[in-house]
Amino acid sequence: MDFAELNEKVARVFSHFRMKHPGQDTVEQWLEDLGYIPDEAGKWIVRKICNESDGMPRNVVKTFKDLWMAYKSENPDKIRKPEAEFCQVCGESGLIWFLYHIAGHKSPHESFVRCGHCKNWMRAGVSEEIPIMTAGEIKRRGCRLHWRNNKRRHRGSLERTVRADLGKLIDLGAA
Repeated sequence: MDFAELNEKVARVFSHFRMKHPGQDTVEQWLEDLGYIPDEAGKWIVRKICNESDGMPRNVVKTFKDLWMAYKSENPDKIRKPEAEFCQVCGESGLIWFLYHIAGHKSPHESFVRCGHCKNWMRAGVSEEIPIMTAGEIKRRGCRLHWRNNKRRHRGSLERTVRADLGKLIDLGAA
């Protein structure tokens, strides 16, 4: 889902339970956690919440994630790895590699995020813990895109690299 799709679904749920919409900033934050859910599944999730819940979910993100798992169980034929789409930014890998500097260090550090320009990261099975960003967002944070975006293929130790870099990336996002 993109921002507009998620915002529409959130508005429907909050409207159904006669609650005030949480606001754009909150929906943007939720998008980081829920952006990987396909739009079709999002519609199913909203129907489930509205038809089967007695009240407004206390934790919207957790509820969406739990219902996403239920959707995948009930609809395995609809959950398939999408074909790779050509993406000039990530080189079809689904990840955008970038360089950033940490005060006191001479050389730049390397990290990556899920590509916000395509959905190839879904095909690659990349962890949903990794934030989604576009090249523009990365540049606005003072980072440089890495030359490896069009060359690197990700094998073996990707999850270890993710875990090692995730803390640094979250710190970078808070800056």
